Amino acid sequence: MARLTENKLGGSPPKVPVFLYHATGDQLVQFAQADTLHKTYCAAGVAETWKTYDTDHITLVYTGNADVLAFVKDRIAGVPATASC
Repeated sequence: MARLTENKLGGSPPKVPVFLYHATGDQLVQFAQADTLHKTYCAAGVAETWKTYDTDHITLVYTGNADVLAFVKDRIAGVPATASC
């Protein structure tokens, strides 16, 4: 049971910047689940960038790529992350 708790998202807030995004019309992973994680990370002080997209699960894989890549590129370049909490 301890290992499950340890691995539950939100249980141990990340110490590095996080880009968390979700489709509002996701039919595989409920939006509320992602929104709860977002709020948990914000409350824990995680440097989190949160974005939502008005699309479905599969389409988000394509529509979110540019923002994800820009986020990663900035971190590699040493640009500080700004939280959107």
